[in-house]
Amino acid sequence: ITPSSTVPATQSACGSYTWPVNGTTYTQSGSYTSVNGCVTNVLTLTITPSSTVPATQSACNSYTWPVNGTTYTQSGSYTSVNGCVTNVLTLTIKRSSTSTTTQASCGSFSWNNVTYTQSGTYTFSTTNSVGCDSVATLNLTVRTNSVAATSANASSTTVASGGSVTLSVNGGTLGTGAAWKWYSGSCGGVTVGTGSTLVVNPTVSTTYYVRAEGTCNTTSCVSVTITVTSSPCGPTGVVTNATNNTICRGTSVTMTVQGNAGTGGTWKWYKGTPSTCGSNTLIGSGASITVSPTSTTSYCVQLSGGSCGTSSCFPVTITVQTAPSSPSSITGDFSGLCGRTNVVYSVSSVSGATSYQWTVPSGVTIVSGQGTNRIVVNFGSALGNNTSCGSTSICVKAVNTCGTSESRCTELTLKPTISGSISGSSQVCRNQSSTYSIAAVTGVLQYTWTVPSGWTILSGQGTRTISVRAGSSSGNIAVSASNTCGASLSIRKSVTVKSCSREPDGLDLPSVIAYPNPTSGDCQLTYQLFEPGNVQVFVYDLLGQQLYTNDYVNQVSGEYTVRLPLQEVNVAPGIYIVRVVLAGQSHDVRLVVAN
Repeated sequence: ITPSSTVPATQSACGSYTWPVNGTTYTQSGSYTSVNGCVTNVLTLTITPSSTVPATQSACNSYTWPVNGTTYTQSGSYTSVNGCVTNVLTLTIKRSSTSTTTQASCGSFSWNNVTYTQSGTYTFSTTNSVGCDSVATLNLTVRTNSVAATSANASSTTVASGGSVTLSVNGGTLGTGAAWKWYSGSCGGVTVGTGSTLVVNPTVSTTYYVRAEGTCNTTSCVSVTITVTSSPCGPTGVVTNATNNTICRGTSVTMTVQGNAGTGGTWKWYKGTPSTCGSNTLIGSGASITVSPTSTTSYCVQLSGGSCGTSSCFPVTITVQTAPSSPSSITGDFSGLCGRTNVVYSVSSVSGATSYQWTVPSGVTIVSGQGTNRIVVNFGSALGNNTSCGSTSICVKAVNTCGTSESRCTELTLKPTISGSISGSSQVCRNQSSTYSIAAVTGVLQYTWTVPSGWTILSGQGTRTISVRAGSSSGNIAVSASNTCGASLSIRKSVTVKSCSREPDGLDLPSVIAYPNPTSGDCQLTYQLFEPGNVQVFVYDLLGQQLYTNDYVNQVSGEYTVRLPLQEVNVAPGIYIVRVVLAGQSHDVRLVVAN
């Protein structure tokens, strides 16, 4: 026995439904059964009718369909199914349009009912034939019109035949691509030149016309009349193609006579002055002549023959210039230049020179003065080569239009250089105190002294003056000068220690030194003993009143430094005498006490 059973099923469909259990297609909603043996299948069916919803749209450039949120950019038919409803869209896409126009116009340009007077880029928006946006762009260049001149001027309205007159435009403005053009005979007649000024050389009375001619327009003319007057026979002047009638040796110059040759006359050129005109050397004839003098030369021109006969001579002198000579010696500091600034170098002015060309080694900077005969330079801590001469020299050349001179150069060094000799005695007694010094050296930070064996430098090491006490050995006193870039070579002085009938003993008087002097407080006192003894130190004012005393007993030979407690004894500003006494031998030192 097979038990009976029921299998329920629920379905919904659009239009119809085919039940897989029995293969039957149903088009109506309802409850359907199918028995298969002991099994009863029960179908609860809902049929919804299918439908189609059409839509037609048009848009510019793109369209977003609200049914499905999709954006379309092309025309066509599109569908979207939602359940049993099929939506159908018939879409037409129309296009916006753009256009660009490039235009050049004189004065102004009208476009889409607007008149433009300035160059620029302009746009105009409207709708096209399909109802979409249309944007037109205009790239506009506005050209300017010329304005006619108010008058034409002349440097002179009366001139001798062939004389020069400068014409000029008064007022008016040039427009785009325009120029002032000059005519003779009539406005637009014979072209004689262009420009706001023009030099003419009329031989007959002439009216000159000028107008502006350009891209946009041609203006009316203005005019000026030049009256040519008859001139006396003979030369009235000589013009040359050389500035100030000056040329460089080896070049040529063309001389042209101005004046009236009459009919059949000949211009004759002579080498020499007018006082001997006619008997000088004839060098040529004609209105112009080209010469190549090698030195400054006088010439003259004379009219001969024809209707005018023989005239007086007119002179002209051609000055011949050469390249300048080399400058004289350079003045300035040439050693001890390490790190120095605003160092001045100069040369004397060179005849005929118009400028000067300085060169310096690498590491040196010309601060000012290039082109003159005096420069200011700065130095660093290194010195390279001067590329113009291949050494560590400063060089200068004199220059003019005819050339450049040979260089004048002087070697530079950053380290100090000692010249001259050591001042001081070359013969001394043993134990004698002496002073040695040298002249000041440029660019020095310190001086280093050496003395013979057994000698003592009492003071001054590092300066250019030292105080020494001689030993028993002769030898050399030497000194070198140095800065941060190095030291100079040493110079030496040979010193002989001689036998003396009485050599210094006791207190070495020159070694007594009070310092600082002047002082504004306490003071140090140094002295040298050659033998043991008791030393007394006194301080007196200029009236002889004793202000201070101290005894130093049983001092052995040697150098001593003691303190003078001036502030403790209330010494007022003024001048005082410091006295050092040993075994009846004394030495006074003048001491200044300042505020």
